[in-house]
Amino acid sequence: MKRKVTWFGLSLLLVAAMLLASCSTSTTTSSQTSATTIAATTTSAAASGTTVLTVTEGSTVKTYSMADLKALPSVSGNGGYMGQGGAITGPFAYQGVALTTLLNAVGGISEGDTVNFTSSDNYTQSLTYDQISNGTLNYYDTTGNPINPSPKPTLTVIYSENGTALDSAHGPTELGALSSQNILTDGSLWARMVVSITVTSAAAATTTTMTNMATTTTTATSSTSTTTTMAVATTTTAPPVVVSTTPVATTPVILTVVNGSQKTTFSLAQLQQLQVMFAQSASIGKSNTISGPDSYVGVQVSTLLAAVGGFTSSNTVTFTGSDGYSKTFSYAAVENGTGITVEDNNGNVIASPVAPVMFLAYSKDGAALDSSTGPLELCFASSLPLNQYTTSSNWVKLIVTITIN
Repeated sequence: MKRKVTWFGLSLLLVAAMLLASCSTSTTTSSQTSATTIAATTTSAAASGTTVLTVTEGSTVKTYSMADLKALPSVSGNGGYMGQGGAITGPFAYQGVALTTLLNAVGGISEGDTVNFTSSDNYTQSLTYDQISNGTLNYYDTTGNPINPSPKPTLTVIYSENGTALDSAHGPTELGALSSQNILTDGSLWARMVVSITVTSAAAATTTTMTNMATTTTTATSSTSTTTTMAVATTTTAPPVVVSTTPVATTPVILTVVNGSQKTTFSLAQLQQLQVMFAQSASIGKSNTISGPDSYVGVQVSTLLAAVGGFTSSNTVTFTGSDGYSKTFSYAAVENGTGITVEDNNGNVIASPVAPVMFLAYSKDGAALDSSTGPLELCFASSLPLNQYTTSSNWVKLIVTITIN
């Protein structure tokens, strides 16, 4: 009888063990299924949405929605910049994705490569391998003094400022440099409204562009005309400087630069493809009336003249407006700001000011210049934090022609 009870007890234990094993397997399977479902949902959510950024290297193309970018490892820190006239913006708190994270996703970069950033307004910015990999940039403290920080700030594709999405004047993404410290970089580094990043290899740095010019000749004794199309090849080296001697029909010419017998014309889009300059600028006129400060966007005059072959110390430069008014400046004034009158807010001339920077503005406070000053205006970026203003008599409105004499 005891043996039967014993066998019965063993049988019960065996059944109980089998039931427990079955329950354990069932629970594990259920847990795995749940985790897989969550992972799939997260991937689906991140992949959805409008594309805000495209990164390309050769045949490899990666597109990102804002959700995609936020799903990547993020970089948070402070960033700000100093304009060429000494005006300081920031630092502000930003968040984004390290530039190297995005570049590594398409194969990374090698020595000699160039990385081009294109904005929604067709402005382009270029960085070299050395600038990206080694942080070879200009750095300043919050008073504008040059510094050599360690570690260096992280080049970042920014998507939020102070926890809020970038506004339409800066986003959806913006190129900047972030750090745990309050470190400034050059304003020219910060490219706004970035929508695409393209890696150009050293071998592909030189490209050939074709410009078609149509000429029509008519024979006096015939009602028929003959049209001849000629293809003219011009070679540019990355980063590209767009110089056109033939206006594009859909993009009106707004500026002509004359250098001897050479005439070079620029549309607004072509000016915007030159290195951009951001500046807070103000002028002082008669009775010590201060105009500004206002936020300008344009191109530094020395950069523009370099794009058409440059000029020498024996040259002067004349700026002429559509109203016929013109003003001539020396080489030293254009290149170094030498001889440009700078005053304080009481109208006192400053003997040794921070040199003002001469630039050609095409935008003021986020909008195109109005008909009373634009499409282009000669402006000066001076050191407003140091209470320095350029005299309004040096500013030239309605500029349509620049002549190198």
